[in-house]
Amino acid sequence: MQVQYEIVEGCSQRGNPKLMDNIGFDYNLKSSSSRGTNWVCTKRHRSKKKDGSVHSIYCPAAVFQKGDSFQRNSFPHIHAPEPGKLQAHRLKARAVEQGLSRKFESANAIVNEVYQVRIICLAVLQRRNWI
Repeated sequence: MQVQYEIVEGCSQRGNPKLMDNIGFDYNLKSSSSRGTNWVCTKRHRSKKKDGSVHSIYCPAAVFQKGDSFQRNSFPHIHAPEPGKLQAHRLKARAVEQGLSRKFESANAIVNEVYQVRIICLAVLQRRNWI
């Protein structure tokens, strides 16, 4: 399967872009320069052990972007992919976009509308046998 990448604007917790792939992995922006952009896997976990020490887990997978070209590093992900995550982040970004432009409407109503439009689109595509 050919891995394809897509940048979804404004879908991180702080409103930053995320790099998503079609397998189910996502990456946060680490750094950007004239040479290119570095993206790191979002899986980060810190937990305290019984003895009080902190245990950190960082997935070593990363992607380097140069223009429209994406190159994964040689380190594998240490977790399973989450299929459907790209679509979920697209919906989240759309809901946030709508919420920012419709400040005096109920957030619940905006989210329901965004999801309802998605459900209707999927139903039409299924009826036409396009998916």
